[in-house]
Amino acid sequence: MTNTFEIKAINPGYTKAWHKLYKLDRQYSDLLDTHQRILDEKCHADEDFEYSTKGERLVERHEMKEEALLERAVGIADEMPKRELLAFEREYNRVHGYESYAVAL
Repeated sequence: MTNTFEIKAINPGYTKAWHKLYKLDRQYSDLLDTHQRILDEKCHADEDFEYSTKGERLVERHEMKEEALLERAVGIADEMPKRELLAFEREYNRVHGYESYAVAL
């Protein structure tokens, strides 16, 4: 059994939405990891960076990007029927071992 995400919507009309939702959710996950890595590197060099003006601006910019991406994903999820979201969540959880950010909201 391979550990790949299968795009198998219950209603084939939602396959494109599944693709978009999955892509945005993975982008969001990667963005969170990238932002945390950047912040960790900055804080490693300067322990007080996160609480400095520069650090606060960086965190604010990161949060704005994360929020915009998540809003797009949630917008797609809001348009899908509950049974499609449950099927999406089951498949996502099977592959990644945790809930989708967009569906969990």
